[in-house]
This record gives sequence, C-alpha cells and structure tokens, in this order.
Amino acid sequence: MNFIFETTEKKLFHKNYVTAECFTVDTVKIYNNAPQIKQKGCEVQIYFTNAERYVTFDSKNEAHKFTAKALELLTGKNAFFRGIDKAKKTVEAVDEALGIDTIGIASTVVQTAVNVKSPSGKFQKTKAIIKATANGVIRKTETKQITENSSADDNIKTLKKLKSLLDEGVITQEEFDTKKKELLNL
Repeated sequence: MNFIFETTEKKLFHKNYVTAECFTVDTVKIYNNAPQIKQKGCEVQIYFTNAERYVTFDSKNEAHKFTAKALELLTGKNAFFRGIDKAKKTVEAVDEALGIDTIGIASTVVQTAVNVKSPSGKFQKTKAIIKATANGVIRKTETKQITENSSADDNIKTLKKLKSLLDEGVITQEEFDTKKKELLNL
C-alpha cells in the first residue's frame, strides 16, 4: 500500500508539469501507537519518516473521510474501535491513579439496574434507584479502600512499636520477626 502525491505545476506559456511522489504506508510516523495524520479544517497533514506532506480538500467532510480511511488502513481499526481503545486506556489510567475499579463498579450497577423492575411510566423512580445503587457501590469501594489503608497504617504503627521494644530488649529478634511476618502477611 502506498500514498501517492501528484502535483501539477501550471506554466504560463508551456504545458503543465506533473510530478508524482510515492510513500509506503510503513513510512508514516507513529507516535504513542498513533499514526501521525492530522486534519485541520480542509487540510490533512501526513508525517512520514523522511518528509511531511499536506493535502488540501474542497471541504472539511472530504478531508475527514480521507483521514478516517487512512487511519483505518494504518491501524486496522475504524474510528469506533479506536475510540473504545482510547476510552479503555483513559479508564485504566484513572483506575491506577485513584486505586479503583471503574469497570467493576459499572458492572455491578448495571447488574443491579437490570434486576430492578420498574412500573411503566416510572422512569424517574428507576433512575433514582440506579443512582442510589451506584452511590452505594462506590461508597462500599471507598470504605474498603479506607479500611485497607487504615489497617496498613495500623500495621506500620505496630511494627514501629515492636521495633522500639526490640531495641529496648523487651522482646527478642525471633519474636519481632514472627510478629512482623504476621503483620505483613508474609
């Protein structure tokens, strides 16, 4: 597969001069797993490993269609699936930063919502039940995290106390090591 750029130079008293350039698809620059093809209005910029080319279309719509097809060719995925991948990466980054399981929470909410039976015409009541369920699941997750963090903090405080007892000679190294293993779940 190739990108072929044809340029026509118009001469005043001579025939038009046509040149063609060919770039293989594997020479398109990739940054963060994304091909470097950018649309700005009616213009599309394509960045190759050894050159940049700009293509101007008659309308934004034509430029958009070209960009979408080029990205699909290069990634093997259409815009819908590229969007899903981007959303997954965003959710994973948020989950990692905040230490939560967004997908798990959403799944629980959806499961609960599916089991809710709503009388016809009572959409607002169903919406309130789903919202309350979601808030409940989120609170449970937050409480679990706080408890885990609290118990970790408590274990650290206990270890510090045990260390001072060891340093003072009140307990033996063996007793300290045994208790340390228990607290750290080793």
